Amino acid sequence: MSDTNYIKLTGVIGNVKEFNGKTMNVVTFGIGNTRVRGKDKEWFNIKAFGKLADDIIANQVQGGDTAEVEGQLCSEKWTGKDGRTRHDIYIRADAFNHLTKKNSSNFTPLNVENPEMSIDFE
Repeated sequence: MSDTNYIKLTGVIGNVKEFNGKTMNVVTFGIGNTRVRGKDKEWFNIKAFGKLADDIIANQVQGGDTAEVEGQLCSEKWTGKDGRTRHDIYIRADAFNHLTKKNSSNFTPLNVENPEMSIDFE
């Protein structure tokens, strides 16, 4: 990938939430990993759209599974109900590789690229 805004993470999946949009499905989840063994996990927010989201849902990805995610760092800004400006930083997934299911040693690969995805967040 020639883009300089590129992130690749491997870790444990947190809560998976599905949203059925008017034009495409969206899946959000956290992925946690540690830089140093024995330390607390750092959690990163992930969003997947369209076909990639559909494939994640179809493969019944759930919290506790391990996965590898590749994507771009994105940010959103919006106004909350209280009138205050909010910010969110997340990784927009371009590829997802489902490594193992929770409490399983079975390798269950899912490697999906989503090259046609082009969503403008602004």
